[in-house]
Amino acid sequence: NDDVAASQATKTPPPPPPPPPQPGQDDEAGRRRPNRNPNKPKFGKLSEAPAIPVDGEGQGYSWSENADELELRVKAPTAVTRHDVKVDLRPMHLVVSVHDKPILGGRLAGEVAPDDSTWAVSEDGLTVDLVLAKQKRRRPSPDRPPTMEDIWATVFMYPLPPKDFEHHPKNQQK
Repeated sequence: NDDVAASQATKTPPPPPPPPPQPGQDDEAGRRRPNRNPNKPKFGKLSEAPAIPVDGEGQGYSWSENADELELRVKAPTAVTRHDVKVDLRPMHLVVSVHDKPILGGRLAGEVAPDDSTWAVSEDGLTVDLVLAKQKRRRPSPDRPPTMEDIWATVFMYPLPPKDFEHHPKNQQK
């Protein structure tokens, strides 16, 4: 037994593992490692993400969002009342019209709950303000807080360009 213990004590330790490949280099299996920023943090929960506002501007509108809703502010071509505005909102589609002429629309970047969404004309009549309630595929709970997957990061997946509104069937002169 003493001989076995002595032979185990004299064994040399295994060599340390090789350092990980640098971005753009091949690993041991010959696969190219993607050029990723190793210092870039990966966020799973919104509470882990930096406090960066998620908002932006498009042609004739601005928006901001959180995990539950998207607020959209659309510029009206002239001062309007709620009777001048029509909002056609479906789960994946939005069109805002003034005097029966579309001014903004397209396929949304995510699904909304039309019955839980609202809109109003600003007091000065120069903007149409919408609050689109996002349709939740997975409901947040104490065990599952909102994640970055709940953020769209854009309003329209396929916006209708303004020039298309001129050719919309509702805008054709009869």
